[in-house]
Amino acid sequence: MPEQPFDPSHTHDDETFDVEITDLDAAEQAAGKSTRPAGERSEAPAPGAARRSRSGLRRRSTRQRALQVVVTTIVALLLLSVFVGNSASMRSVITGLLHPTPTPSPVGESDFFYVQGNPSWGQLFIDGHRIVHLPPVGGPPLRLPHGLHVLRWQASPFEPVSCTISVPGGSGLNTCLARAVPVNAKVFAWLITFTVSLANLPDNQRASLMHSVQAALDTVQSTDRVRPGELYAVASSQTCKPSGRITYCFATAHEPLTATLRFALDTRVSTGATTCISPGLGNTCVFQQQDCHLFCAFPAQLFHIPPAFSTEWNVFVVARTSWTYALPGGRIIARNQPDSFLDFEQGNEYFMAMHISWNGTGWSVSVLAGQLLSSPTCTEAANEVEMGSVLGDSKIPFPLTWNFVSAAPQAAGCLAVASATQQTNTTPPPSTYPLPGAYVLQRFGVLLAANGIAHRYWPYLPLADSYEQNLAHQLAIQLAENL
Repeated sequence: MPEQPFDPSHTHDDETFDVEITDLDAAEQAAGKSTRPAGERSEAPAPGAARRSRSGLRRRSTRQRALQVVVTTIVALLLLSVFVGNSASMRSVITGLLHPTPTPSPVGESDFFYVQGNPSWGQLFIDGHRIVHLPPVGGPPLRLPHGLHVLRWQASPFEPVSCTISVPGGSGLNTCLARAVPVNAKVFAWLITFTVSLANLPDNQRASLMHSVQAALDTVQSTDRVRPGELYAVASSQTCKPSGRITYCFATAHEPLTATLRFALDTRVSTGATTCISPGLGNTCVFQQQDCHLFCAFPAQLFHIPPAFSTEWNVFVVARTSWTYALPGGRIIARNQPDSFLDFEQGNEYFMAMHISWNGTGWSVSVLAGQLLSSPTCTEAANEVEMGSVLGDSKIPFPLTWNFVSAAPQAAGCLAVASATQQTNTTPPPSTYPLPGAYVLQRFGVLLAANGIAHRYWPYLPLADSYEQNLAHQLAIQLAENL
């Protein structure tokens, strides 16, 4: 039987799928009442059939008896309040009895639901019926009849994702990924989420999407010139130089070189722990329990995503960066070189924020520009200066705040500017506070002290030459204009 579209905002007779969007007032009322299983009816006496007791007096209904108890209790409490007078504790007891604090309905008994799914062009089917309108979280939720239901998220060309849910929630077999969210102060609902990844695509579409993502990454590769005397990171033990507890690996250019920064998509899933450098998201390649080697969706509000890109499919992918160095004639002298001069970081991986859409026949992919995650040079700089692996020997007596700005082209580097963190309600620090900006330039994988302040606090860093110091100064002006 073909699947029929269903709009839960419309009412239906008993022959159609029984689901509704419940307004908040109805949800509050439902939270305070017991819910009968679907199909169960209450038996009410016919009009005029009220029964009398043998004494001839009309027997009070259950509701009338309950009302009498409530009235009697209120009268008793009011009389009691006359005697307790100004007793604050007794007044609070009475107030609590007459106006009890609302208690949210038990989550496990809720039959209210929200459903969210990625990518945004997907559609939800419940027991084979397409749901035309999915209410947003916080709005009137879906309400399902009691029993077991099959939910299916279908977003072509991904294979459908299905799960089962019992209503009331938590009462039976549940395979849906769900968590409790408040509808209002009194009512909770279940939020069910669906996600897809490369693993849900047929082989041909998986290969096509991977090709499109790599093509998008190729558009952001960049080149810059390495001037004679400049340093660049290399993965060769012969170039490594110990400096205290850190060993740096870099070479010196003796003639002009063309440096190309490349990004390679990595979709290999490892059973062991893998590291992805991602500011604010930890140091693993997992985001919200999704392995981002297979693409993991993130909400648009996580970053300042332009409105035009807030729909479709916003994902993190994992990319590996590398440098290639060539002579002026084009002969390559070093390829697949690391983006860090630390001897224990050989080819880091990064989260790259991507926007993906499907037009019914093919993929459209673009890198979300303007994000720190889309600037691996600054991501690597942030990792090295903030994690303390490089600058941990500093004797600065107060905490630092770091800001970053990427050069254009990106291959030219990233400037990290350190300033003293503004303190409140504390003893003023030494006379050196506030610290003038310390410039640290990350260029061709090497961290350079780009002004006197940086050299004073981190004397073990290589010194930037005059060209690099001027580049750092220009980037600092650009950063100040944007802060």
